[in-house]
Amino acid sequence: MTNNCEQRSISVNKISKVSKEPISENFDMSDEFTVENMSTNENEQTTSQSVNTMGCEDALEVNSELIIPQKDYDPSFVITPTLNSFQSDAAEVPFTISENICFHLYQCYLHSKFCDIELQVPYVQDNSIKVHAIILSRSQYLKKLIETDGPIIVMDVDDPNMNQEALYICIGHLYTPHYNCVTSSNVRYVLATAYHFELKDLCDFARDFIKNILNPYNILVIGQWLENSITYGEYSEEIKNSIFDYLAVSLPTDLQVFPEKSIYQIMKDGIGDIDSSFPNSGYYKLVDIYALLPFNWFKRVVESDKFSCPTDLDRYHFARQVISARAKRYATEDRPKQYEAVFMSFGSDCPILVTNEKS
Repeated sequence: MTNNCEQRSISVNKISKVSKEPISENFDMSDEFTVENMSTNENEQTTSQSVNTMGCEDALEVNSELIIPQKDYDPSFVITPTLNSFQSDAAEVPFTISENICFHLYQCYLHSKFCDIELQVPYVQDNSIKVHAIILSRSQYLKKLIETDGPIIVMDVDDPNMNQEALYICIGHLYTPHYNCVTSSNVRYVLATAYHFELKDLCDFARDFIKNILNPYNILVIGQWLENSITYGEYSEEIKNSIFDYLAVSLPTDLQVFPEKSIYQIMKDGIGDIDSSFPNSGYYKLVDIYALLPFNWFKRVVESDKFSCPTDLDRYHFARQVISARAKRYATEDRPKQYEAVFMSFGSDCPILVTNEKS
């Protein structure tokens, strides 16, 4: 292509990895990076130029190459994209530039710089957050609000599981990944907020996080939370299923509740030695945990064919122990007396039947 205006190929000389440390209050929005003039003219001396990251309107990035015409360019001149001859840098440079852009936008958000949207939320400090519409639109839920409500958005989602910490994590996640901000203490609130914001990747992460931290000390808290909170679609159901699997399979196995052969199995087979430690401390710990479960949870777990129990008689006597512990609990808590019973069920798929209704 021939043109009176000289075209120069400018490639990034050196850009360091973005520091994740918070910047100081004197944040300068005119930060610059240095690029090296890679002119193909051998007689022209290589020079260094400074390109402003906020005002480079006449720069075009093409495969890690910035094509910048001279300042006395012809207005009718059209820049033609060219391939970068330095192929080794082609994969690294775009990633570094995009990382810098994300970091730059995130810092603008943290300092409320150049924000064009005000998000009004009653449970955050000062009742509002200033953000960027282009970033907020990554959430389909927030995108609809921007398109209908304009520059001031009022959050009117009524969910007690949404709080300030989770809101900041979800908004920050729209700018740059915030997975490392999710903890065992805030994951339930993050899941709730991400679900309303329609952030599938963050919802998936929160769901898997909860499934991986299940233990005897938090299983009841998480279970009661799911029972009493708003339903979060498939995520609530998947977590419930994981809780049931943990209660029926993993927990009895971890606590070593039942020996390989109980007294009932030995009596049936006529061979083997009775485990003198049965029932052990793990057995009684599992009884205590099951005694605290909502009745429908207890019924589903102990009747499940996944329940780690050597014989039907073991299952029956274990269920009786749990029901006895539950009756003592009701009396201690001064609650109305509950009728709960367990029956051996013959000729059916389920060997025992747990019920709270009088026949």
